[in-house]
Amino acid sequence: MSAFLDSTPALEVAVENVIGGRRYPIAGESLATVDTGYAGFMGMPSDAFEELGFRELELDKRALVFANGERTESEGSYARLRIKESGDSVYGFVETWRGLDEVVMGTDALSSFKLEVDYCLGLVSIQRCGGSRQP
Repeated sequence: MSAFLDSTPALEVAVENVIGGRRYPIAGESLATVDTGYAGFMGMPSDAFEELGFRELELDKRALVFANGERTESEGSYARLRIKESGDSVYGFVETWRGLDEVVMGTDALSSFKLEVDYCLGLVSIQRCGGSRQP
């Protein structure tokens, strides 16, 4: 099910640490807000990041600059993102940073998909470009 959180499009997703064999959430899906202003793959709150066991791995660090000019550092690792509506999964860099309090899906995660947002009907749909699927 796609949804809107206030006026922000959101998708049901699950994130998997394929090395550590952990999943967030453990059962079902979490709503991830779609943020086309975020060029990254996926951002997660620190507690969700820890549930995935990423702190047990060597993490990459990245510098982030927000639209307001504020700078911060993120830390992250690679994971599999499963998108419930389309049935697809993609791999990418999942990161966390101080102050992040929601799961955010960025343009790097969306780059292989057709995303349709219909504010009139309150619908969000997603499907892989060209109909192919990645395991």
